[in-house]
Amino acid sequence: MSETEAVAEAKPANETESLEARIQSQFNEEKWTRLSAKDVSISRFKILEQIFDEVKKQNKQELLRSESQAHLAEYEQSIAAHYFLGMMALEKNIPDEIIHLKTLLDQFQEASKWAVVDYLSEKMLAVTKTRTILRARANALEKLGKHKEAIPVLEQLAVLDRKNPDIALKYADAIINDDLEKGLQFYKQAAEAFARNLQFEKLKTTWNRLIELLPDDFNFYKKIERILSGHRQREMIAELYVLLANYFIKKEDHDKVMALSKKIL
Repeated sequence: MSETEAVAEAKPANETESLEARIQSQFNEEKWTRLSAKDVSISRFKILEQIFDEVKKQNKQELLRSESQAHLAEYEQSIAAHYFLGMMALEKNIPDEIIHLKTLLDQFQEASKWAVVDYLSEKMLAVTKTRTILRARANALEKLGKHKEAIPVLEQLAVLDRKNPDIALKYADAIINDDLEKGLQFYKQAAEAFARNLQFEKLKTTWNRLIELLPDDFNFYKKIERILSGHRQREMIAELYVLLANYFIKKEDHDKVMALSKKIL
């Protein structure tokens, strides 16, 4: 074998050793300093991203997986191991291991490191969209005061997570002045879910907003009545119709007040 051939064969091994050393360096620093979410900034994740990109370039995902799992067994709070395992799971759509990303996002939300949560969740959403990641990004943007940037995230979350009426209500509030039709759509989505969940105070809040914007939509109000009737909530139905009747009393629309009185009584 020529010297040139020997160098050519040795190069990949040296690159792998260098990559493994960089991975271990991150793990060792965490372990020795007991690094936690409150100590970590965006700059550290840029280093982890560089390592992760190099892992993919060299096709060394199994090396990274085994090293990360071994480190996690020693240091459960590892930021780097959760990041590496979570991003690999995200790219390969391995549901059982995506929990690593939730753990990571939870750690930074608990530490109120909202800039990091925003940065991480944005990177994750570039790969795939899940309710957990969307919720984290929406929360981070609101905490950072980036309300306009939060609107498209809230919309995606409201569509994806229809069983969460709080998101639909929040999204409707955010867009109602700019897009009345869509805002009303999501107010209705929220109201239906609040009714089904028997969340009465939130239902009343949403009901009042609909009264202000769409007082004559009796077909929708009857739909809410049917949902509540299925739960035998006659008192709640009467209370909601009192709110609607009060609106028409102020408008001196006596015919509608009389019609609603029959439902109340």
